[in-house]
Amino acid sequence: MNCRCYQLPLFFVVSALFFLLPTTTYAQFQDVEDIQDEIQLSSGFLSFDSNQLEKHQISFTEHSNQTEITVDLKNSGSLDGKLSYTLETILLDSKPIEPSELAEYFNFTLPKQNTSILSTETHSILFNFKKLKSLLKGQTLTLEIKVRLSQINIKEATYGFIDEKTIVFSYSEPKSADSNNWIDDNLFKNNDLYVEKKLFYSIVNGRATTVIPGIVYYKFKDKQLLSQAEQDIAIKNLTTLLNSSNLNNNVEVDKIDYIEKKGFRIQFKMDDKSLEGRSNVYGITLETLDQESKKVDISQAVKPLLMIPDALETDADKDLPLQSSISGTRYNFFSITESNNFWWGITEFEDIKYIKEHYSISIEGVDSEWFSFSFSDTNDLMIKQKNSKGGLSSQLTFRDKDTHIVVFSREITSINQKDLSEELTASLYDDFQFKAINNDITLSNGVFSSGMKVYLKIPKNFISQFYDQTITLGPGITSYNIVYSLDEEFMEISYQYQSTTFPWSINQTMIFKKFDMSGKILEKWISFEVLNDQSTLQKLMIENQSQSSESGNSPENNINSQSTKNKDLIDSILSDSTYKESGLDSDVQQEAKETSPDSSEGTADESSEQFFENSSASKPESSTSQSTEPATNQTEPSKEPE
Repeated sequence: MNCRCYQLPLFFVVSALFFLLPTTTYAQFQDVEDIQDEIQLSSGFLSFDSNQLEKHQISFTEHSNQTEITVDLKNSGSLDGKLSYTLETILLDSKPIEPSELAEYFNFTLPKQNTSILSTETHSILFNFKKLKSLLKGQTLTLEIKVRLSQINIKEATYGFIDEKTIVFSYSEPKSADSNNWIDDNLFKNNDLYVEKKLFYSIVNGRATTVIPGIVYYKFKDKQLLSQAEQDIAIKNLTTLLNSSNLNNNVEVDKIDYIEKKGFRIQFKMDDKSLEGRSNVYGITLETLDQESKKVDISQAVKPLLMIPDALETDADKDLPLQSSISGTRYNFFSITESNNFWWGITEFEDIKYIKEHYSISIEGVDSEWFSFSFSDTNDLMIKQKNSKGGLSSQLTFRDKDTHIVVFSREITSINQKDLSEELTASLYDDFQFKAINNDITLSNGVFSSGMKVYLKIPKNFISQFYDQTITLGPGITSYNIVYSLDEEFMEISYQYQSTTFPWSINQTMIFKKFDMSGKILEKWISFEVLNDQSTLQKLMIENQSQSSESGNSPENNINSQSTKNKDLIDSILSDSTYKESGLDSDVQQEAKETSPDSSEGTADESSEQFFENSSASKPESSTSQSTEPATNQTEPSKEPE
């Protein structure tokens, strides 16, 4: 009983605790481990490699209003960071100005914000400047930019570890040019204007580029000193007048300098607009500032910088390339006196020195390593290829040393070269003398396959002066390939023939165009031909029968079936009716029996009458009917099939 009385109160106590206590139960476990190693805690840091004030001078070339300055920034800290930029101060002659005022003179934007820079990493940051308007002579513009290095893992650049440095850019407008920059007054010859240097331009990717800026001297209020205000007004008016008068000529003012007590030196350039026609010549119009305000037209003030392929282009959408060779091809630079007309005269380009001083000349592109170039003593451009493989391609470029803008570009292609057999070329002595050799004929599925190889003696500098302009291929000729000898004295032309018609004659006329530095574009027409006769057909019949015998007589054999078809085709060609329909009369048939189909030779007179001047000369009516040279084919005795 006593035991039961004790258990009953205990039951009520436990029940009360079960309902009154929280339903969630927590457990906590602890353990202790002794570590004998030392533990060091560090927070890391951010720091620029140098916090010294950096100063950079902004300068522009005489033919460009754009420039860029590279600043190297290094994160020498142990933490990864990010870079942000703030334009802190803009000063014009030590006087603060607003960004809106800066925008009148310079187009300037800060680099991309919050770019990451890892620990110990160095970034080269480009700051680009474009001059929109000249300051007053002697004025200085200063830009102070604060660069902040902050933690990359913190969104706001104002928290966490930070380091800063200041970069200062300054530009000073050159003072008035002194009288030493003026030309001899006798050059004006009672005129107020004198063109010292013509503008030479090119086209790159469809847009006009200035290769050499033009310079005109304008005599204005001679022996009078203009005040700064008068200078500024005159320069502004000259710029407005010249730009508005030459909108159609793609010409605009680059800069104008006042020369004390003399006048103005005006430099002009091509505007960066799309331009069609690589061979246009432009004049410019200048309007004077005197009370009469007369307009003066200066002809031929803007001229194209050209090379030989430019004069030979027939398709506006396809530029002819410069061709290279192992020993080197030679090209020169020139211009013309009238738009798209080379007949009125060629003017040599003599300012290669300017190009060498202002541009980085290089060969760029995938295959650039296989080309090299140099300038000769006469400033001709020499282009070489480093192997005999044809079809390699790159670009010759003139790239501005300051802005890195390409102002001149031409494609370069390599030619195929190999060692040609002396046995094949030994009889060729005179320029354009040739030997034509017939290829073997095969017949398959009713199609005749053959060809012709021509070995041609070529004149010196042929590769750079002559361009193949063959458009129409002879009957049955599907393609051809050109290979030059290693010594560049001979050319091998391989023609491929494929047709359902038997090749009684394989003939082709080649057309080569040459640009003569007198301004004439000349054409050279040469016709090649090889003949086949009945003996060739009979030999083809024997080969066909031999193949049929080797393949067996099973009707299921495709080769045997094809041989039967080939035999029927040859029989039909040899029949009298078909033979006459081929266009060969009895005299030609007799000649075919007495001559060899294997080869023929031709000689070409070197006289100038062998060239057509392409503007007025009457050319052959068909590319396969006539040649400009009285080539005499020489043949060998007929060979009987074995």
